[in-house]
Amino acid sequence: MEGWRKDARHEPIIVDLDALVPKGHLLRKIEKVMDYEWLYERLNPYYCHDNGRPGTGPVVLIKMVLIQHLFGIARAHDAHVQGEHEEIVAEHVEHAAEQHRLGGQGRVAVVAQKRRHQLGEQEAGHHKLDGEQIRPGQRQQGLLRAEQRQELAKQKKLPTYEDLHPNTRFIDNAVIRMIADSDTVNDRMAARKLGWSKYPELIRTLYNQRAATDYFQAYMSASESSFKADAALLATFFEKELQDCPMLDDVLEEQSILWSDDLGFVLTLVIRTISNMRQSHADVKMLPEFKSDEDAEFVKTLFEKTLINYNERLEYIEKFTRNWDVERIVFMDNLIMATAITELVSFPSIPVKVTLDEYIDIAKFYSTPGSSTFINGVLDKIVEALTEEGKLKKTGRGLI
Repeated sequence: MEGWRKDARHEPIIVDLDALVPKGHLLRKIEKVMDYEWLYERLNPYYCHDNGRPGTGPVVLIKMVLIQHLFGIARAHDAHVQGEHEEIVAEHVEHAAEQHRLGGQGRVAVVAQKRRHQLGEQEAGHHKLDGEQIRPGQRQQGLLRAEQRQELAKQKKLPTYEDLHPNTRFIDNAVIRMIADSDTVNDRMAARKLGWSKYPELIRTLYNQRAATDYFQAYMSASESSFKADAALLATFFEKELQDCPMLDDVLEEQSILWSDDLGFVLTLVIRTISNMRQSHADVKMLPEFKSDEDAEFVKTLFEKTLINYNERLEYIEKFTRNWDVERIVFMDNLIMATAITELVSFPSIPVKVTLDEYIDIAKFYSTPGSSTFINGVLDKIVEALTEEGKLKKTGRGLI
């Protein structure tokens, strides 16, 4: 008799959330033209993924404000802003469900509260792929994040064809995976505490910069894949994108001011390492710092003899800079000329011309704009004097 007076507001109901929104509704039009995905990556560094209550996702927060203004929903106040917004949204969902009373429509449905819980779980730091909880450090983080993004894209409410059928060629790059799985590389990184986890913005910028290039687009759209093509992609990236990258320069200078000198050399070693990799190799073969023991000994000897005889070298330089106070000459110029004199007199197998050309080039890179011309003139006079004094003795290749 009184059944019609039964309060059904607190009864759980199964609803198809998509069916609650009419086809021509304003929200559908907004959803069609808006792309919110970039917000997750941009705001990810500001979320704590391993401590405390899971935060509300940035897209959820933006959509709540959007709905508030579109439909004139009163603004929540005080410390309960998030909770009151959720209650308002829940009330609208419940009200819509009461109006539509699906009566069996949309068999693939979800309970509203469960859906809200799932959304909150997705916003937490640890995503689940195929039931397995993924945490940073379980695999190489760069590949892991890429795989996570593709899996999450498939779970979108309205996934595109690209979301459901992602191009995995870059993620499956055999050279990248060999480097990521290399015991040699990982052991050296662990020993020296190397990594890029502190610089997500740099990695994101480099990725987007490379993704827009013609060579990357050609690689991704190629009909066939090969280890050689995978290696060529990486070599091209290191050669074209990192040689002149102000953002990378800033990051490296935070670690050491010497990186500005070493970057070109390091990139050359990296490119050579990649070119030497083969699919049959069990691990990555790291190139030595020096080509041979002879090169290492040369650097050590040159440094020691220049340091020991530095004052004597300065006195010799002063003879040919009569109109200059040797103490007023740029320190780097004195250092370059002193090292050049040491190489001239201590290494008989190195031709004079090779030494002069090398140190003039060094002056162009490390000293003042006019230093190379100044050093060239002084060293020419010093070579003449050393030859007359019999101190410049060359043998073998040094006679060339």
